[in-house]
Amino acid sequence: MVHTTTLDLNETPFFSTHLPNKWRLRLTTLYAEPHRYYHTSRHIATMLKLFHETKQFLRNLKAVELAILFHDAIYDPKSTTSCENEENSIALFHEFVKDMKGTNFAVSTQDSDTHQYSTHPIPGIQHLPKHVLDAPTPDPSMSDIAFFLDYDLAILAAERSEYQEYMRAIRKEYEHYSEDAYREGRKKVLETFLARERLYLSAFAEQRGLEGKARGNLRWEIEILEKGDPIG
Repeated sequence: MVHTTTLDLNETPFFSTHLPNKWRLRLTTLYAEPHRYYHTSRHIATMLKLFHETKQFLRNLKAVELAILFHDAIYDPKSTTSCENEENSIALFHEFVKDMKGTNFAVSTQDSDTHQYSTHPIPGIQHLPKHVLDAPTPDPSMSDIAFFLDYDLAILAAERSEYQEYMRAIRKEYEHYSEDAYREGRKKVLETFLARERLYLSAFAEQRGLEGKARGNLRWEIEILEKGDPIG
């Protein structure tokens, strides 16, 4: 698979003139690491596209955009625990916040209602394992998290050709696993997704019918894994 083109992080409206060069280059370099085939700048660009299409529903645009940019900044398929990459990405964001203090781009993610600040782009998200909100929360401050998580999982509802590309990319990222080990582990992950009452939580996902499309793709991939057919 050919690696995707690099996203210029300064192309996004929020960062068009303010993202310091060293952080733009650092994030761009991280997302271009050679072991990445899906978790690249293309994934970030796709999430940013969804963000801009649905930002009228969001309460804290700055926080959500920062979360998109940093959530997969550290990504090692060989990490020893399931949450290690997320924790290291959060640590990198903390470094970014600290570095921006006293500059023209000092970072705060102040909630417009509570006037409270968080050291993570979306308040509360550091306490949530990735993609484990089981239902929409009645707390309005959590709605941004629902949208953010749905952006991240939107690939599961992609058209079949794009989903096949995704399957191949994930397999490449885990090429250090044997074929049998990968098929067994990947199947368990997909079955965990299917066991959820809802894969998606936000209004935009419901409007676009992502739930049914994603479940169809997941079942199709599981069938491929069980039959031993070529992946993708």
